[in-house]
Amino acid sequence: MAPALNAASSPHLKLNAISAAATHYKASLSCPGSDSLWTPPCIPTASSHLEQANVSETSKKRLLYLITRPPFGDAYGAESLDAVLAAAVFDQDVEVIFLEEGVFQLSKNIDPAPIAMKNHAKGFKALPIYGVEKIFVSIEALDKFALSTDDLSMPVEPLEIDAIKEKMATADHIFSF
Repeated sequence: MAPALNAASSPHLKLNAISAAATHYKASLSCPGSDSLWTPPCIPTASSHLEQANVSETSKKRLLYLITRPPFGDAYGAESLDAVLAAAVFDQDVEVIFLEEGVFQLSKNIDPAPIAMKNHAKGFKALPIYGVEKIFVSIEALDKFALSTDDLSMPVEPLEIDAIKEKMATADHIFSF
C-alpha cells in the first residue's frame, strides 16, 4: 500500500500549499478589480473605510471637551484646540464647555505679546467653521472672574452647573484640558 501524500511528506505538495496560502493572502491585499497578484496593495483611507462601513448618525460619538486651563502657562490651551478640531474633522458630535480659568481662552482682552507667546486662543473662533457649534461657558466661571458673555471673543451659550452635569452624564467620552 502506498503511503498517503500530504504536505508534510511531500516537498512538492508543501510548496503548493504555501503557494496557495500566499496567493490567498496577496489576493486579500490587492486592490478590488485588479487581476494581478502583484498589484501594490490598496492603502485604506478614511473615506474608503467610511464608505465600506456605511457610517450613519448612530455611529457618531458624543464627545465633550472641558476646557479648564488658562490660555497661557502650559500647552493645554493649544492642545485642547487641536483635539477639538481633530474630532470635528472626523464628523463626531462635539461639544465644548469652558469652565474655571478656561473662560479666559475666550477673553477678548488676551494679549500674549508681553510673554512672547502665540495667541492660539484665536483658533477657538474657527470652531463653527469646522462644524463645532455647541460651545458653552460656565455661568459660575463667568461670575467668579467678573466676566460676561460680552467680554468673550465669540458667541457661546452660558450654562448653569446642573446643565453641565447633564451634558457630562450623556456624553460618550469626556476630555478635560
